[in-house]
Amino acid sequence: MAMVEAQSISTNLPVLQVIETIDSAGGGFFVEHSTVGIGPNGDLAAPTPFGQRPMISRPLGGPAISFGTFGEGPEEFRFPLIYEVTDSTIIVFDRGSSRLSEWSMSGQLVSERRIRAPSSSNVVPLSGRGWLIAEPRQEGLRLVLVDRLTGTGAVIAPSDDSLVRAHWANARMVATNPPALGAWPGGIVVAQRNTYEVAFYNHAGDLVGIARPEDEPNVLGPEGIAALERNLATLGRTLSPSRRATLASEARPWIRAQIRSDQAGRTWALGQRGDDAFFDVFAGPAYLGRIALDCPLLGSRWDLSGQWIAVICAPEDPSSSFDSQIRILKIVER
Repeated sequence: MAMVEAQSISTNLPVLQVIETIDSAGGGFFVEHSTVGIGPNGDLAAPTPFGQRPMISRPLGGPAISFGTFGEGPEEFRFPLIYEVTDSTIIVFDRGSSRLSEWSMSGQLVSERRIRAPSSSNVVPLSGRGWLIAEPRQEGLRLVLVDRLTGTGAVIAPSDDSLVRAHWANARMVATNPPALGAWPGGIVVAQRNTYEVAFYNHAGDLVGIARPEDEPNVLGPEGIAALERNLATLGRTLSPSRRATLASEARPWIRAQIRSDQAGRTWALGQRGDDAFFDVFAGPAYLGRIALDCPLLGSRWDLSGQWIAVICAPEDPSSSFDSQIRILKIVER
């Protein structure tokens, strides 16, 4: 999260500039499930589900570097998850060994230690102080702040307001309908992705306000189903008639699980309706507007740091031999 005072958050709706498109391959796995991280200088990091090395780093405009090995020992990964890309290092948590490691952009190990952290794949960087993670508990939604230096977790409890009670009152509700999670200069952000309610809390967990950019369900519709079938066909997959009928009527999440803040303190959410991808931008609970994104099929992960954004998309050409692309975007003020 950018260290910007809450009262100085920009209310300007910027534009996005595509800086680079990087092709990748992974048999459909990469678009659907992979994580990606980007640093404040535009440096990229991502896991590689196939190959000899489980991690890859790539300085902006430079060559890719693979590092690490598969396994459970020192300097090894089983299920790597990118926690954060800083201005000089990549921080990775391995869910298989509960090991937190820090690597240079050239792939050299800087430090490594075991920590106790929730196994959730949705992790919010907090300006070098640590990471915010949501986990299901019997009492409902629990947010854990993992300290970067000690690895210990402190619990942040959002106020028992109607949004929390309605959607995350117990562990099952949190697990089956996990919230989108983020941070803003004034505190934390928790969003219900299906009803698209974005709640902004202060650092004490008190509700500041709720933004509601949409007031209707996000239904895929005929055009969206046709687009999905085209993309599935490139992977040799099809939709059954029953699944097609379900998709035509069921509500889908408006936004991805990650919510991020830029260097001007604005809050960003990445979403998709039918075949149309977009970013929604907020200044605290005030909704600033929507920016269209040319991305035919969004991956489940994205990242933002400073003025840089990394998004996983299906390739623009359905006949491409690559199963996905990483788009590097730059936030440009009007």
